Amino acid sequence: MKRFSQRAGYSTMAELNVTPLLDLAFVLLIIFIITTPLLEQGIQVNLPTASKSKTEVNPKSVRTISVDRGGNIFFDKNRLNLHELQAALTLWKHSDPEASAVLRFDRDLKVQEVVQIFDALEHAGISRTAILNTPERGSRGR
Repeated sequence: MKRFSQRAGYSTMAELNVTPLLDLAFVLLIIFIITTPLLEQGIQVNLPTASKSKTEVNPKSVRTISVDRGGNIFFDKNRLNLHELQAALTLWKHSDPEASAVLRFDRDLKVQEVVQIFDALEHAGISRTAILNTPERGSRGR
């Protein structure tokens, strides 16, 4: 009988196979790329139209206030009533002096409800605001 004694045949691998790990990373990346835009659109608001603006807003100190067709108020996707919004705005202004608000109003909203939001912003001391809208079709920037 023959004996095979190959002690040199058993050695540890010095390299790790990272191909399956990279495959998993790319699959997760694709999943996040596809699902992230779907998470952004949570509140259905029909925005009014206007021409483009040339001013930019600092994204570090910006929060969004949305009001839908039914008059429901959302502060960064959290539904609040007018008094809760006032308290949240005041607290936010005290924590961030550079507070800026992006306002999203449904175009069919009553003017009184828009004025109430502006009053809440004024009482909180937030004067930097921008109203988000959709560009007019067929118009060019002025």
